[in-house]
Amino acid sequence: LDLSLAPAVHHEIQLEGVTASEVVIVSAMSNSTHIPDGVTIAKVSIYSKDGKIIERELKIGRDTSEWAYDRSDVRKVIKHARSLVVESRLVSDENGNFQGHRYLAKLPFERTEIEKIRLDYVAQDAEILIARASLYDSATGLSYPFDSVQFPEIGRASCRERV
Repeated sequence: LDLSLAPAVHHEIQLEGVTASEVVIVSAMSNSTHIPDGVTIAKVSIYSKDGKIIERELKIGRDTSEWAYDRSDVRKVIKHARSLVVESRLVSDENGNFQGHRYLAKLPFERTEIEKIRLDYVAQDAEILIARASLYDSATGLSYPFDSVQFPEIGRASCRERV
């Protein structure tokens, strides 16, 4: 997906016939060492077919963290915890070798048929890269991944995978 969100940026996607109970996001922050635990980075608004709006928050230290968390200079100054690492890769730069990370967030809600998802970046600074995102239906085991074609334009969630 590689969707970048920064201050005052939002993206939305229209969906047809998608029933889900969870939003799953794989992401990483950049330039976020100064942000303390628990700060809301982005709001996820889930618009249901019956007119309800379900809101969830993506929080730093719980759902996402600085991608370079383990770099020596970052580790000395970072103000938030490292959330659940889902992917790591070896990075080499002027500071030496370290692991760069992406983090897993699961935002559950009451199972509903969804018409639209909106992502709003609400932090004052820094940036988040959403590498992958999907809707998951715990009742059926189906996953509905978002893809780069759907953002920033409005499109249809056409890819369905059983997990």
